[in-house]
Amino acid sequence: MQKYLIFFSDRVIRVASNEPWTPRMGRVVLQGLGVHDLHRWLKKLEQDTGIREITWQVDDPAAAFHEFVHSLKMIQAAGGVVTLGGKALFIFRFGRWDLPKGKMELGESPEQTALREVEEECGVGGLKLERSFSDTFHIYPYEGQYVVKQTFWFGMSTCHSGLLKPQIEEGIEKVAWIEPSLWDSIVIPQTYPSLWPLLVEAKQWMLPKTELEDQRGDPPSLHSFTE
Repeated sequence: MQKYLIFFSDRVIRVASNEPWTPRMGRVVLQGLGVHDLHRWLKKLEQDTGIREITWQVDDPAAAFHEFVHSLKMIQAAGGVVTLGGKALFIFRFGRWDLPKGKMELGESPEQTALREVEEECGVGGLKLERSFSDTFHIYPYEGQYVVKQTFWFGMSTCHSGLLKPQIEEGIEKVAWIEPSLWDSIVIPQTYPSLWPLLVEAKQWMLPKTELEDQRGDPPSLHSFTE
């Protein structure tokens, strides 16, 4: 089933094909509606926390998703999943675990932004781009309008052997290397739902590396919006 995910705080909007969906408390299924109708539902989503997810069913999810995100003011950012010794680099900020990322500056490519932001926020050098992951999208209200942030994500490796330096002026309290087997118990309970699908991708990418360096078996599966 083809679907696209856009997050609104800890809720999710699915743009999906016209196929049956299992009824669930807190889920709203929208059919036969256009982009402007979905804008009105954003206000309802903001006001009614009982709505946990909206499924917008359309004939062409890819085209509808593209039209919707480009109907909003867009901000672009980039960040990375940095690996070393079978672990990934996380930051802790505003009471949540997160991945290093930041807004793209004028003239930067997503790759340049991701490398710069990781180095600035964590004090880690020797970064090497390995692969790209799926972009994440989340919507938030700002100055009377809704903004969608598109974040480009990259898998990176590093040979950094020095101390990590959290960017305190950006509100980062600590930086830590955390192995995938601990993500379910440490990261997932205190991170943003918009990162869950990315962490699924990252774990699948890291597993071969982790299994070579650590023979304790497969880490537990992550929660994800993969119904």
